[in-house]
Amino acid sequence: MNICIIGFILGFILPFIVGRFGKILPATPGAIVVHMFHRPRFPRVHNPIQTRRLKQKWLKLLIVALGWGVVMSALFYIISVAMLPSVHIFAFIFVWVVLTAITVDSEIQLLPDFFTLPLTLLGFLFGAQTKAIDITYSLAGAFFGYLISIVSVMATRGSAKAEFGAGDVKLLVALGGWLGIIGLNYAIILSFLLFVLLSAIRGKNVGAYGPALGLGALFTFFVIYTK
Repeated sequence: MNICIIGFILGFILPFIVGRFGKILPATPGAIVVHMFHRPRFPRVHNPIQTRRLKQKWLKLLIVALGWGVVMSALFYIISVAMLPSVHIFAFIFVWVVLTAITVDSEIQLLPDFFTLPLTLLGFLFGAQTKAIDITYSLAGAFFGYLISIVSVMATRGSAKAEFGAGDVKLLVALGGWLGIIGLNYAIILSFLLFVLLSAIRGKNVGAYGPALGLGALFTFFVIYTK
């Protein structure tokens, strides 16, 4: 029950964190932490229309936050009952960081190093500490993610819409460290299918690739590391 509460809290604050990132990037990690908890004071505007819109905005944000809280709580519960205890803490971090990063990407079309670089290091630590994945496979997966990115960029060099961004490259490297070569391949295949689905929902075939890649990786992660 406690882990569900923690998951709910982390999910609940996720949209508020995402909302702040669009206002403070680019910035150093230190500046991001400071601005995340600091809001400048502005004079109050006594305009009925603006007040109503502001209330509607906060109500919508509250509903989204509650939804994220439920989703994160459910995922944390699944981790606690379906994965080995040695994997739990790493799995909790992986799920929260990936979901936060891809939500930021969907909002501002950017995957900050603030997420991808620590996620890469944690992937190697995950392999070294838990033995859920051999550290050699973890390193090989990260290299494979980088290699796939380079090949993709070179193959689509003439089409700016199809290129991976730098954030996508770093995310692939990070995910390779967690999933290994085989797992990353499954995640990439799923991400292609998800991107097609998301493109159909949006009604256009362009947009951030990070959300599809992150969701594919999360599904693969749960399949690989459940008991």
